[in-house]
Amino acid sequence: METYEDKSQSKLFTLKRILIITRESRDEIKNPTFGGPRLVKELYKQLTTKGFKVSVLSVFDLGALSAHLLRIRGKDASRSRTSFPDVAKLRWFLNLLYSLIVEMLSYIDTKLQKEIRKRIDERTPDIILYNGPIGAFAFLNIARKRSIPFVLCEHNVDYYFYEDKLGHNPLINVYKAIELSVCKAADLVICFNPYDRERLAKDGVSSEKIIVWKFNAQAERSCDKENILSRIPLAIRSRIENKFVVGFLGANYTLNIIAVKYILKISEKLPKDIVFLIIGSVAEAFKGVKVSSNVIFTGYVEDVKPYLAITNVLLNLKFTSDTGIEAKMFDYLSCGKLIISTRIGAVGFEHFPNIIIVDNLKDAVREIVRLYREWSTKIKSKTRGLALMGRDLYGEV
Repeated sequence: METYEDKSQSKLFTLKRILIITRESRDEIKNPTFGGPRLVKELYKQLTTKGFKVSVLSVFDLGALSAHLLRIRGKDASRSRTSFPDVAKLRWFLNLLYSLIVEMLSYIDTKLQKEIRKRIDERTPDIILYNGPIGAFAFLNIARKRSIPFVLCEHNVDYYFYEDKLGHNPLINVYKAIELSVCKAADLVICFNPYDRERLAKDGVSSEKIIVWKFNAQAERSCDKENILSRIPLAIRSRIENKFVVGFLGANYTLNIIAVKYILKISEKLPKDIVFLIIGSVAEAFKGVKVSSNVIFTGYVEDVKPYLAITNVLLNLKFTSDTGIEAKMFDYLSCGKLIISTRIGAVGFEHFPNIIIVDNLKDAVREIVRLYREWSTKIKSKTRGLALMGRDLYGEV
């Protein structure tokens, strides 16, 4: 399997000036609140670190009708994360239908084509990297006329994702045909998941033009627990003091809601010294729900780092949808914590040594308990050591 690090990878990445084109806004890429823009941010970071000159063109920078509709789609996608599970299927169907309409409009939108030509000519890139299949053909065709290599970045294999959410649907076949066509037309396809590479190759995309990208991540000094503890509300700090803290990060999105339901069941059966800190807007789905005393919901927070820093271990309980990668893993890895992850959730990050991979919920609970016992033993040993030191200094009381 070819990865970005392989010497055999495409010669395209010997070119220095890269233009990343994305459907998300620049503000969303700077401070991502969901997976797509977070992936773009990490790509930008890794490419610039490796010495490439990278610029970003957002469809928010364009004024054409179809670009405007793409921008609305980005905003709607952000809002739709707050939907409850019972309307998820309808939401995904409308998302699919909307995407197809925007795709058709992009073929005939002459103003969009004119704007694309202007923006590309202003930047004169050596290579264009486009994030996702929708709208890609409008940019690919113009890149071809200028002999600029075109790379398609597949965050997910979208048609497989829709099949997972909606089952069999004729519109998915249309979407699949579009996505496979743009993959075949691109000079290179970047996947982040080896399963996605296999799917595309099985469906007719040349395996020679597909690479699996590996990300690098390092713990940041800003995640030091002591230095940032003051940024945590006192109400939360008082509840986690001298506790073993298990963290989970998630927006109000179906897969995160499912994961939190698992956590709530686990929390009832484990010692109350194990506190589950659930970070993010997923809390909205549990308003009014009675939970165990060892569960804390933070709600949406602007900066997740302080909350991740006060945990002992982090959870990634993804059991379904084995396409794409889990964007929360970037945040987890940046704090250097131990991570308990399902095999699906760890895809793309298996090479990091601090990830404990489990196959089911029972194994996840077993690892939590094991780590808790190790922590508890250290705490007791430290307390006993201080007590002995006190007796040595002051004698028996």
